[in-house]
Amino acid sequence: LLSLWRHRPQTCGFPKTDSKNWEMEFFWVTSLGSEDMAPGVGGILEPIHTRGRKLGFFQEQDLVLIPGYAFDSSGARVGTGKGVYDRFLAKEGKLAKKWGVAFSPQVQSEPIQLEPHDIPLDGIVTEKGFIYF
Repeated sequence: LLSLWRHRPQTCGFPKTDSKNWEMEFFWVTSLGSEDMAPGVGGILEPIHTRGRKLGFFQEQDLVLIPGYAFDSSGARVGTGKGVYDRFLAKEGKLAKKWGVAFSPQVQSEPIQLEPHDIPLDGIVTEKGFIYF
């Protein structure tokens, strides 16, 4: 996904997760270097929140790309189990389009059981193409 930012840096924000309360915020960054990004939860590069500009509420034209371990063909996903993306999507991201990002073997034909707090996706993108719901 870093190549997406390299092609459109003015239109891509990155998430930062607070490991104390598992809340997530998105920030604009001006570079992918150590001046703007640092390893965060799970060693994944995240914005340094004091350097980036926080993104506000997402609108209908916005797209949130969501990782996961497994996805099904109806929009359910298995994440880390901490509900980080679901909490964000229920608040600031509820209007945005929600797309899972996966490799095709992560998309399974068996349904994934949704919990009441789980937010279903609008689609999935893999190396083989798009799956729309």
